[in-house]
Amino acid sequence: ISAAHEGVVGDLPGLIATLRKASLNPTIKLLVGGPLFEHSPHLAQEIGADGIAGRGLDAPELARKLLAI
Repeated sequence: ISAAHEGVVGDLPGLIATLRKASLNPTIKLLVGGPLFEHSPHLAQEIGADGIAGRGLDAPELARKLLAI
C-alpha cells in the first residue's frame, strides 16, 4: 500500500483489516510505503502494517525478509 499524504491515514487501518479478513492466506504480510511513511515511519505500526519500505526499490528486500525467503 502506497500513501502520499496524511489525508488517507484514517482509512488505512480499515483497509488493512479488510485485506487481512478477505485474504485466503492467514499469514499475509502487508507492506506500506510512499512519501507519507518516509516522513512518518511510526504510522506503519499504528495502522497495522507488517513492514515499511520508504522507497519502492526497498520493498522486494523487505518482502523477502518478512517471508524469510
